[in-house]
Order: sequence, then structure tokens, then C-alpha cells
Amino acid sequence: MSNRNLVIEQLVRENSSKLATYAHALGADSSFAQDAASEAFLRLCCLRTINRDSAKAWLYKVCRNIVFDDFKRRCREQSADIGQMEHFVDLRLDSSAEVSRDESCKLIMAEIAKLSTVQREIVFMRYFNGLEYSQIAFVLDMTVSNVGVTLNRALAQIRKNLEDIL
Repeated sequence: MSNRNLVIEQLVRENSSKLATYAHALGADSSFAQDAASEAFLRLCCLRTINRDSAKAWLYKVCRNIVFDDFKRRCREQSADIGQMEHFVDLRLDSSAEVSRDESCKLIMAEIAKLSTVQREIVFMRYFNGLEYSQIAFVLDMTVSNVGVTLNRALAQIRKNLEDIL
């Protein structure tokens, strides 16, 4: 087996379920989330060269674009207002997610749901999928420092709201 195939196999093994969970969190139903993750890996296989260091962020960006493109297509087909995008990117985690098993985690998840769309995406990619700031910046077309500032503000808001509750 070639080095390229080993890299792809390792990427699939390490990121397949996380990528599908991310797609589902963006609003895709479970079936389409799996399809979007698979499509991202298929597109990875079509690349001439694969940079192992940036491949994970590249997969997230491609998967995100696949989900958003599908939403836009469905909006056009249904003559829906693109203003529904805010509802669409409302990050959701179902009861099968590891983080919602504990009561304190449920409180945190409720606070995450109150964050802005970009803040939720950054929190999700950083803490649930382990992406580095530079990878998140690549996915969201932001600067690395902007990712850090946005994440810190989100965490401060969560802490403040939890202090008010507790």
C-alpha cells in the first residue's frame, strides 16, 4: 500500500465519525451528514497531493461547503428565503453526543446554544473535534487571531451565564 493510501486511510479512521457529527451539527440530517463526510473524503482522494498537516482542516471546510451548498439548493428548490440560513446553522447535538451525558454538560450545551452562529461553530470545532486555531481559521475564512478572540469571548459569555445560573 502506498504512503498516500496510508495517509488517506488514517485520515478516514481518525476523522470519519467526527466529520459526520460536525455535518449533522450544521443542520444536515444523519443520513446526509454521513454522505457529506463521505463526499469530503472522496474529494480528498481526487487530489493530486495530500498535505497531512492541513488535510483535517481541508476536510472540515469541504464538508461544511457541501452541507451549505445542499441547503442553498434546497432553498432554491423550495423558493425559500436565504434568511433561513441562521436557523440552518444552529448547531445541534443529539442525545448520542458524549458531552450531553452529564447534567453539568447539559447546562453547558444550553449555554453554547445561546452563542452566535460563528461562536458555536468555533466552540464545536475546537472542543468537540479538536481542531487547532489555524485549522478553524482556514475552515471559516478568518484570521487565527480572530478565531482566538471569538473563542475567548464565547467562553467568557458561557462562564458568565453559568455563574448567573449557579
